[in-house]
Amino acid sequence: MQRVADIALPFLNLHAGTARCLSLGMGSARVWTQITDGSWKMSATSVAICARDILCTGLMLVAPMGGVLISLAVRMGEHTYNLAIHLSNKEWKEFGKELLRLSSTTIYLGSILTANAALLFVSITTQALFELGASFGAYNEGKWPETLSNLLLAAIRLHGARPHYSRAKRHYFGKELTQSDAIRLLEKAEELKKQNPDQPIEFEKLLESENYSNTLQNIDYATEKRLSSLRFTHIQFKDCNFTEAEIEKAVFDTCRFARDDFTAARIEDTRFDRCLFDQSKWVDAIVQRTLFSHCAMRDAVFYRADLNDVRFSHTNLHRACFNDSTQKNVRWNNSNLQESIFLGAKTQNCTIKDSDLTNAALCDAEESLQLKGENLLGKTKPVVSITWEFAHEKHYAKIICDKLRQNGAMVLKYQGTPEGIDEDALSLEVTEGLSRLQSEGLGDARSLGEALLLQAKPESQIHQLFQTAAKIDRYTDAVMLPGGHDIEPELYGATREEDTYTESSFRKSLLEMGVLKHAETADKKVMGICRGAQMINTYYGGTLNQDVEDHMGVFQEIYPTP
Repeated sequence: MQRVADIALPFLNLHAGTARCLSLGMGSARVWTQITDGSWKMSATSVAICARDILCTGLMLVAPMGGVLISLAVRMGEHTYNLAIHLSNKEWKEFGKELLRLSSTTIYLGSILTANAALLFVSITTQALFELGASFGAYNEGKWPETLSNLLLAAIRLHGARPHYSRAKRHYFGKELTQSDAIRLLEKAEELKKQNPDQPIEFEKLLESENYSNTLQNIDYATEKRLSSLRFTHIQFKDCNFTEAEIEKAVFDTCRFARDDFTAARIEDTRFDRCLFDQSKWVDAIVQRTLFSHCAMRDAVFYRADLNDVRFSHTNLHRACFNDSTQKNVRWNNSNLQESIFLGAKTQNCTIKDSDLTNAALCDAEESLQLKGENLLGKTKPVVSITWEFAHEKHYAKIICDKLRQNGAMVLKYQGTPEGIDEDALSLEVTEGLSRLQSEGLGDARSLGEALLLQAKPESQIHQLFQTAAKIDRYTDAVMLPGGHDIEPELYGATREEDTYTESSFRKSLLEMGVLKHAETADKKVMGICRGAQMINTYYGGTLNQDVEDHMGVFQEIYPTP
């Protein structure tokens, strides 16, 4: 019976679902045996083994992938320990075998974490080689059933490794897809859809048929706006442009998106499974009836996005930004929303369930969001607000943001040029207000900007900016003002010079002055860099030299004194 089980179990483990059930059953049996016979408390090692089995079995129930990763990590530790024993005893043959086992486990772990085709191929091939070795050993012992079963198992594994080999080969040696090639393949897909309208077209097979690499770089899908009824599997999109693209009834499985832009894209009835989004941008995107499952979307930007019937399941949205987005029937299940931002988000019938909301800034949306299950809540970091341009992120602002996070802050980004402001009306209010202040004086204010804010009428654009600043200040502990264009000379009583380059309106300057005013009132810490330092100076009544020659692009060294 034992020989039958030894032969059958490896074949059963070839099926993922069966393998999970077997792991759960065998793990539970080990734990039960250790507890009932008392063997778990015989030594410190026995306690550790029992604790490991309990942890892995429990994770198999609630988070199968976590159980697999813990099991592999423990196995690597065992291999390393055995290596040390064989090395100390100078058992070189056993040392070599154990080193191969450790290498195989490490490659297998890497293939799981990265889904890299080359690692998957090497991992499966290595397992097949172990099966061949076991078959040879069984043959020498005259065990024909074990010999044949191991040979068959090796053949099955090698057959399963073929698509990974093909994918890895095309990844490293395949032709690079150009813009014209992409258009031609999409046209070919449209022809195939006419023949099979109910079946999604496998885009990877189109690439494979002409030996194109699975890495698609610098492709502009905005040119061919519509991507419908397509299935993308194991494809890497790098610096591709999906701006204003229309994606409908598509499936993206185990794809990687590196710095891809989905601004103003329209995505409907689409599914993203196990996809990696690296700093993806969804500004003004419309996403409807779409699922993101087991995706990594760290630092994703959904600024002003329209999300309707969207589900995020087991998805990492660490530091994702949903500022000023419209959300209806959105579900976040078992997802990571740490340090995510919902400033100005409008939500309707939206639910967050069993997710991590540590240091998340739900802001006003907290009142309308439905929190269900066991969500992790709490604030462990100080919140520092920073002016941001979501549509055109500034490199220097990102550097400052990273430094703040490295020093333990949660960064609350807010749009420096807020929507809903009538720029013409604002410019007129500023012009008339400055004229009035010149004749009537500043009153209790210290600067022209502060006076404009304090004397603004309730229905004015300036007052609306002041109220927006108050909302930002409500959720922050400190203020950071980064660099940017020149401050409008009118705000410090100067005449604009020829080389002065400012924003298109006074929105950003007056908003930042409003943030400074509220921070000062609440006695909060403030720091300014470049333009930010100039803004602090202007807010307190200082003036500026509008142009400093040979200063642009020059790095200034700072030597702080004790």
